[in-house]
Amino acid sequence: MESELNNLEIMNSLIVEAILTKSESLGLNMELIENAYRFAKEAVEDRLRDDGTTFIGHFIRVASILALELEIRDSEIIAAGFLHALPTHTGVTYKTLEERFGKRIADSIKLLTIHSEEDQKHEALIKRLDESTEKMGALVKLSDRLDNIRRLRFAERPGKREHYIKQTENLYIPFAKKMNSYVYEGILFALQKVKVKTLKMV
Repeated sequence: MESELNNLEIMNSLIVEAILTKSESLGLNMELIENAYRFAKEAVEDRLRDDGTTFIGHFIRVASILALELEIRDSEIIAAGFLHALPTHTGVTYKTLEERFGKRIADSIKLLTIHSEEDQKHEALIKRLDESTEKMGALVKLSDRLDNIRRLRFAERPGKREHYIKQTENLYIPFAKKMNSYVYEGILFALQKVKVKTLKMV
């Protein structure tokens, strides 16, 4: 177990290094991005998600989707990838995020935060993101959903998989298709892999 955790930590460090290297090559604000990573890592410590990975691992993967897969050339969007779920899972407040990382990042995270998995609240979230003139929240949330779908096959509760699949098909796929073709295709591909595993378990 300790060896597995060490391997995950090494992998996470390599991904962060790749994000910073890519950001530097694009002339982005590396200090902001690295500070966001370090702040998020300290805030979540070693807490685990229900797929067995750490929260910081999820935040790193979301930031990597933004920086390495979507090749976003906006330092604040990549920083928001590291910070996006802190108010939900830690005691970090919007005021703290605004003081540390600025109003744009804090407002976007506030816009996309949900404290429940109820579909009605996700419908309201997507409506907020769709109507917002600031697209940071939409890009971060779709990257968050893409990573969650990629990891969903490791979820221990079949009921969660079924609900998440349905929610993604009904709400997030149409929104992704409208917002970003790469994320749209990525969610479709990951969703198919989850469905195949779910069928094999039946």
